[in-house]
Amino acid sequence: MSFRHQVTKYRSKIAPTAIALASIAVIGVFGPDLIARFSPRPSGSESQAGPPEIETTLSPDPQREEGKLLPLRPEIPSIQFDEPALARLGAAFEAYGQARALLARDTVEGLPAQARAIVGALQAAAQGLGGATSEVTQGIARAEQAAAQLGQASNAEQARTHFGELSMYLVALAAADPRLAEGWSIYECPMAEGFPKWFQRSRQLENPYMGQQMLECGAPSDWSTPEQEEQADAHAHEGDDEIAHYTCSMHPSVKLETPGTCPICSMDLVPVTKAEVQTGTIFVDEVRRQRIGVRTAPVELRELTLRIRTVGKVQYNETKLSDVNLRMSGWVQHLVVEETGQRVRRGQTLFTLYSPELYAAQLEYLTSIRQQNDASSETFANLTRASRNRLRLLGMTDAQIRELEKRDEAKENVPILAPASGYVIEKDVVEGARIEAGTHVYRIADLSEVWIDAEIYESDLPHVQLEQRVQVELPYVLD
Repeated sequence: MSFRHQVTKYRSKIAPTAIALASIAVIGVFGPDLIARFSPRPSGSESQAGPPEIETTLSPDPQREEGKLLPLRPEIPSIQFDEPALARLGAAFEAYGQARALLARDTVEGLPAQARAIVGALQAAAQGLGGATSEVTQGIARAEQAAAQLGQASNAEQARTHFGELSMYLVALAAADPRLAEGWSIYECPMAEGFPKWFQRSRQLENPYMGQQMLECGAPSDWSTPEQEEQADAHAHEGDDEIAHYTCSMHPSVKLETPGTCPICSMDLVPVTKAEVQTGTIFVDEVRRQRIGVRTAPVELRELTLRIRTVGKVQYNETKLSDVNLRMSGWVQHLVVEETGQRVRRGQTLFTLYSPELYAAQLEYLTSIRQQNDASSETFANLTRASRNRLRLLGMTDAQIRELEKRDEAKENVPILAPASGYVIEKDVVEGARIEAGTHVYRIADLSEVWIDAEIYESDLPHVQLEQRVQVELPYVLD
């Protein structure tokens, strides 16, 4: 048997074995994904349980924990992308901004479409990076994977986890090429789990990690990556004394011996050295100030303004209220002012009243005048004055009495006049009703001036003074 024949013989035996081993390796690496791809999907309502899948070209990573791919830390060196790649990455950033707005409103509706746009833009950008380093391409691939997982999230809580990973890699890309950060404002949420930063076009805070529950939670941040922040922390603490304890920036009462998270708000604990405890001076480095939202400014002399905000109620001016009460009984003949809210003038007729008592007093007054004119005695003059005073006491005005003297005839239906100008705010009379003496008929309010009763806390009373100017905002009055 020749040597060539022997090689051909063994090759025929080795080939099936090699193919089998290669098949086993492929199944071990890609088996779960292949089974999920080719297995039949449930029909009916079950097929609509989750959002549509988004495919990504990211190669499998060997770092896995219980079957879950571990996220890598972004280590992207400085780079200057060419114009096509820069435009495609800018499109990914714009789609990211739309996804952030959805999470800020606590909704995932429309999120798969934005995630697909991010994935497509990142894939197009990666295809044009032939000479880029592996860190750059791997960072884009990781961002692509996070965007794909973001589109597959079934609720806002899951989406926020993948959104944080996506934000981490996009921030790293912007730190590598600052042109990507132009026009964007970056913020940091101290309450977020995982990567706490996000960026948006508007300067009005809209936190995607907290949503409507804490929409304005956060503070302005920078485009540094986690590695850069760790290096800054290490540099800031070089030469520090021994750490006394760890505390929370939001809850100083928390003191723990080991690093970790705050048991109250879950924020990362910060170290406090023994030197800081002994001297009473706490040094807060720039990174920690940025995380807890502390701002510094030069000391300057200026006027401080204390604003006291409270609620109040618009009330009638009690000094400009007028009541209409009858001093005699009678019957309402004709009602002129028929409803509340109606404006009246001083001296305007409210209604006419027939009162036997008032009618008899008019006749008595006219009789006394006639007798006084005939006899011209002091006795009849006193009787006339007494009759006139009785008419005034019953509610007739001097003008009505003069009109009675001129007419020389008693009037059955006497008009009841408004004592002041304003608006009728109370009305307790209808046409034809009998009214007893002392009955409250109308209440008239002059609305040229009103009062506002404000509720001031006792602690704010020392800052409130008489004739102090205030600003009133009415929710039903538009500017």
